Amino acid sequence: MLRGMARQQRLSTIMDRGFAALDDGDYDAAEAALMQAQRIDRQHPDVLVLDGELNLIAEEFGTAEESFRKAMAAAPDALPPRLGLGRTLLSQLFEAQDAGDERAAREAADEILQVLAVVPRDSEDHPESLLTRLAALAGVGGKHEAGPQLLVIADETIEVLPELALDAASPVAVFDLPRVLGWLERAAAQQELRADALHMRGMVLADNDQREQMIAAWSEVWRLDGADDAPPPEVTATDEEFEEMAQAALQELPPELRERLRRAAILVDDRPPLEMVAEGVDPRSLGLFTGTPTTEEQGGQPALTHIYLFKQNLERMCRDLDELAEQVQITVWHETAHFFGLDEDGVSDLGLA
Repeated sequence: MLRGMARQQRLSTIMDRGFAALDDGDYDAAEAALMQAQRIDRQHPDVLVLDGELNLIAEEFGTAEESFRKAMAAAPDALPPRLGLGRTLLSQLFEAQDAGDERAAREAADEILQVLAVVPRDSEDHPESLLTRLAALAGVGGKHEAGPQLLVIADETIEVLPELALDAASPVAVFDLPRVLGWLERAAAQQELRADALHMRGMVLADNDQREQMIAAWSEVWRLDGADDAPPPEVTATDEEFEEMAQAALQELPPELRERLRRAAILVDDRPPLEMVAEGVDPRSLGLFTGTPTTEEQGGQPALTHIYLFKQNLERMCRDLDELAEQVQITVWHETAHFFGLDEDGVSDLGLA
């Protein structure tokens, strides 16, 4: 008996280490912990959940689904297997949408709404459950028998947790823009959320072709982000460090592309100037391409072409200099792809969105 208790204690310690690594984004360490745990008890619900989470990250959706379903069967009242299964089914819903398979998307949405309906509203997992269900509802255009009640729950939850509106806005705006604007207005009433809520307001208005209101919201975001009391970035690079990061990103490009980029001036600014925002540029853009893509040139004098990098915006989304260097590289390549004629969909297909 004591041996069995020691075995379970060892498993618990390994699982704590594995989930902590998962939360930190150290997937190699999480995988190593999983392999240790599987040698003790492959069918333990926590082991199955960790296996499911790692397969979900690896986009092995079928394997992830199998692990989460086994965990649910072993521990029907546990919430982590349900949350994991909900996220897995949501990924499959998106895949079905991309493939034009409306039936499969509907079936995935049905099960998500059923599986997560049992998550108590007073649980710390309720916000994640709610967001997953709202995304599933958006996946079927808001047309589901569970929709009205779910939106009432969302209204009541955001009344208490207005910050949740920032994550709920984008999917729900697809089918209920007025409700989302109300959520964001409530969030914007909180001083610490105001800039983020107004920025999201601009995003959903942009998606709905309401340009004038979008620019008004983003102009206020520009003012708030530049105010003396705006939160500072977690990481700040010197101008020299930032220049080195940008040049390193360029050096990673093939020589023939670097040669063609010679006529494109790379400019660094903290943020887009207000004049750009007034023309519809997102004030929190990380970079921007202006000019004529090479695919549209028709001889004669080449158009003036600029690739902008917005240093302060990049710094604000990063936690350390390594992450900043990685994001600078992605942004340089993203804007370079526009220079060579790719639209946002083409850039996204390259993993540079």
